[in-house]
Amino acid sequence: MLFLEYERMEYERSLIMRVLLLILIVVYPVCAGAADLPESQTFFNENISVIIQGKCIACHIVGGQAQSTGLTYLTSTQTNAQQTNYEMLSTFIEEDSAEGETVLENARGLNHGGGVQLPSSSAQYANMSSFIDLVNAEKNAPPDSDGDGVSDLEDAFPDDPLETTDTDGDLVGDNSDNCVLTANTDQVNTDGDIDGDACDSDDDDDGVLDELDDLPLDPSEQIDTDGDLTGNNQDLDDDNDGISDAQELLDGTDPLSILSCLNCFSWDVDADTKAEALSDGLLLIRYLFGFTGQSLVSGAVASAGQRTSGPDIKTYFEGEADQLDIDNNGEAHALSDGLLLIRYLFGFRDDALVNNAVAEDALRTTQEIESYLESLMPAG
Repeated sequence: MLFLEYERMEYERSLIMRVLLLILIVVYPVCAGAADLPESQTFFNENISVIIQGKCIACHIVGGQAQSTGLTYLTSTQTNAQQTNYEMLSTFIEEDSAEGETVLENARGLNHGGGVQLPSSSAQYANMSSFIDLVNAEKNAPPDSDGDGVSDLEDAFPDDPLETTDTDGDLVGDNSDNCVLTANTDQVNTDGDIDGDACDSDDDDDGVLDELDDLPLDPSEQIDTDGDLTGNNQDLDDDNDGISDAQELLDGTDPLSILSCLNCFSWDVDADTKAEALSDGLLLIRYLFGFTGQSLVSGAVASAGQRTSGPDIKTYFEGEADQLDIDNNGEAHALSDGLLLIRYLFGFRDDALVNNAVAEDALRTTQEIESYLESLMPAG
């Protein structure tokens, strides 16, 4: 019994599905097609076709007394009669120099062999007049190539029925634009929400606003301490001081500060992640000449530097005094060691690097001096 009941239910379900499919195949196209008809044709089908069949068809057919007028209709039993009759009458009105007034005159019996067919006070006469107005309005209306109800002159997308406006002028219609008020032709949307990156305050949807997010397109990263485009979550040396974060934690120094590390001296004196002749090289020469305070740093520290005050730079050099003896003669001097650094940072090599800049008692050769200088270049 259960099996028979199941079979019955399956049969009923199958029957319902077939009925629904039939509705989709037969009814939907008819309704959809009706929705696409011009207003004048819909009005004709509802109000004028009955006049044609009841008042005009006796004479206005092929072989009829009014055949010569140019208005010949099909009877209601003939194929596609309504469509053909609409096209016949609307074309006649469009080509009439009196813009359809001729039809109304004939209907009132003027210059009409069939006499009065539609008294001017009748509802059918009023309907015919309204139909003529609709045909003329559609004839004189500006073109609407995509049929979306907006004329081509006012339509930003005259060939696309799904789009009519482009508020931000980026050639993407407002209906599909993920930033309606902000131009973004590429429509990039990193986090896949409703707002494109151009108008999204949090592009990677990580809960941190783009303006506060060092890596606004990476949801797994928000902070990039050293600015090397590798977020702190993945960066093994967050402050780019050449000492790994893990080692700094063992050393007890701050892995987020380039100023805090053990055995990490480099020629990046002002701590801007690079060593340059007219900043770092100049600072060493000035220090070795005995400059201190503002006279040591004035015009010689980078705007992005993290170590920029005279006392801080003096302390930095004093803590690494042995490193400043570049030619390894036991002393650090401005016109030897300082000059060697600034020349090296300018790109001088070989004899051009060392001529008249190495002490007579220096223990390092030219090649060793170059190697030593290179070994203390910043990691960045």
